[in-house]
Amino acid sequence: MEYFYIVCSLASLVAFIGYIVDRFVLNENRNLTYVLIGCFVVLTVGFWLWFYLAPQNSVRSSIENRLYEIKNYRPFKNAIGESTVEGRFEANGNRGTIFFPSFFEPPKIFLKRPENYSGYSGVEPPEIYKITTDSFSYYYSSSSQNGDWIYRARGKLLEPSDGKP
Repeated sequence: MEYFYIVCSLASLVAFIGYIVDRFVLNENRNLTYVLIGCFVVLTVGFWLWFYLAPQNSVRSSIENRLYEIKNYRPFKNAIGESTVEGRFEANGNRGTIFFPSFFEPPKIFLKRPENYSGYSGVEPPEIYKITTDSFSYYYSSSSQNGDWIYRARGKLLEPSDGKP
């Protein structure tokens, strides 16, 4: 579903550019064409200023939530036993992938509703169908399974090595 939004955005941009080119080819009212181009530039600059200067905006937070960094990892020096990583996610599509810090082996994943969840909490959690060392993928078939979930990943964590052995 996320590719759908990207394709729609690109299609609308191509349609706008095509409209501007068509107006230049037909030699229609050039002043209106320049106003349209000016509005597009001003709105684009305004968006990027808002995106970079506003500390908490919805676009930035959704991108940061999905951002995945590639790093080199090594086992924790003083790690004894298993570590637990806990996080929250909102299931709002029939399937999704959640990223977390890297583990030595694929961890055990547990899903549960938050304690203060206002919806129906007696439903089975989404089904996990793929677990890797740094992510898990889920899907669900019932609309009662969407909403907020808490995950817990248990296993031996790796720590970033910053390129140092």
